[in-house]
Amino acid sequence: MGRKRKLTVLNKDACRYVRDEIRALGEQIGVVFELGRIQFDPDEGTGRCKLSFALKNNALSGRSGESPMRIDFRNHCAAHGLSPDDLDKEFVCDGSRWQIVGWRPRASKNKVIAKRLSSGKNYVFPPYEIKAFLAGTSVSQIPTLD
Repeated sequence: MGRKRKLTVLNKDACRYVRDEIRALGEQIGVVFELGRIQFDPDEGTGRCKLSFALKNNALSGRSGESPMRIDFRNHCAAHGLSPDDLDKEFVCDGSRWQIVGWRPRASKNKVIAKRLSSGKNYVFPPYEIKAFLAGTSVSQIPTLD
């Protein structure tokens, strides 16, 4: 990395520079920074930053490097009619493609975590809906316990 410049004024270019430097630092140390909107005036600026990181295949941690939500899916899905092999499977709901990415063991109803592939955001679903989507059944055709 080259020599860093010191900020003397806050403007759009300075905010871009700060954002680029934070991303570069994240890549250098192996973490991901999600940066929100930066607000600024000539004297100061503010912004939000979300940090996420995980140790991959760390022998000291005793874990395989797989995220806890993925491990939870494998451990709990069978009790709700799903298979551990369903992890990472894709399904279609409301015209969007989704991928099963994990499990919320403490949730009372919406236990399955699925990622919307178009946006990359995670959402939650009840296991019976996921089971129906994977079987190709419309949720409106699912019998309820009324």
